[in-house]
Formats: sequence, C-alpha cells, structure tokens
Amino acid sequence: MAKIILADDHKKLVDDLTKIIRMLGHDVTTVPDGTDLVEKLAEALPNNKYDLIISDLRMKWLSGMDVFMYLKEKPKIMIDNLIAKHDVTPDQFAEAYQDTPKVLFTGTIFSDTDEEIVLGYVDKLISKPRIDKLKKYINDLFKNS
Repeated sequence: MAKIILADDHKKLVDDLTKIIRMLGHDVTTVPDGTDLVEKLAEALPNNKYDLIISDLRMKWLSGMDVFMYLKEKPKIMIDNLIAKHDVTPDQFAEAYQDTPKVLFTGTIFSDTDEEIVLGYVDKLISKPRIDKLKKYINDLFKNS
C-alpha cells in the first residue's frame, strides 16, 4: 500500500480521486492548497514520507508548481518558514522528497516549451479531467508493491 498525498482545491474532484485511490488499495491524504501540502509533507518526515505527490497547478497561496520547484531548487523563503515549524531544514525537506514521484494534475494547457519546463520538475503531467490516465499512472507505479 502506497502513501499518496493529493493537493487540489476542487472538492468534488478530490472526493472522486480519493475514492479511486483507496479502491486501488492505497492510503491517501488530501489538502486544499500548496501551503497545506508543504505542511503535510514536512510533518511526515523523517519516517512517514509520502510515496507519491499529486498536485493541482493553480491553488491559493502556493501552487503545486511552487512546491515542486522548491523541492528541486529551494527558491521560496515562504516555504522555508513553513517547514521550519516542523524542525526540518530546507535541505532535509528537498532531499527526503527528491526521488518521490511527482504528478502535476491540471486543467492548464501548456505550450510545448512550457511543458518541457514543467517536466523538469515533475515526473508526469496529466491534464484534467483525465482521471483514467492518473489511475493508470498510479497502478503502473505501484503494481509490484
């Protein structure tokens, strides 16, 4: 059973995805925005980190892309302040989730160039409302666990 975190501000979609992820046999935690995503990721360290991070792009406070960029480059001071409350340094936070698969699940349409940039920070870019593609990705990722 994988431990998955889902960040999205569309409640109906979150409810539907939560049911699907649980039907696939995985544990899912949901949060409504990027700020709460950072908080939950930090709280899970060091022993209970997530196996998959799924996030929407556009949410209040911090976007999913802000979080994914931080995990790779650590450019946001605001995120430093959020994780410091959990006795986790920026380097510990980024290192802990460095190899964790990251999915940007968004309704935003990207140009080819923008998509290339996004894929530098995430493992998979899936367009909403393609829940079937997200389900297949999760199945393929954890088929042997």
